Amino acid sequence: MQEGTRVTVKLNESDFNWDAKYYTGKVVGQNEPFEKTGTYWGYQVRVAHSISEVFEECPHEGGYDLKVGESR
Repeated sequence: MQEGTRVTVKLNESDFNWDAKYYTGKVVGQNEPFEKTGTYWGYQVRVAHSISEVFEECPHEGGYDLKVGESR
């Protein structure tokens, strides 16, 4: 994995202790929290090259929850 790569880590529940100095866990897929527990965890972004692409080429059934526009 390259430095600076965002990862989702599932902590080992047996190690969880508020006073612990270190925790152990494993890297899991970014969708695991939602798929396994329904927990919302962050967001995903997609670059659209035109305003029509935002509305006409959405890869999600039912469209987006939120659309944010940005311009230079």
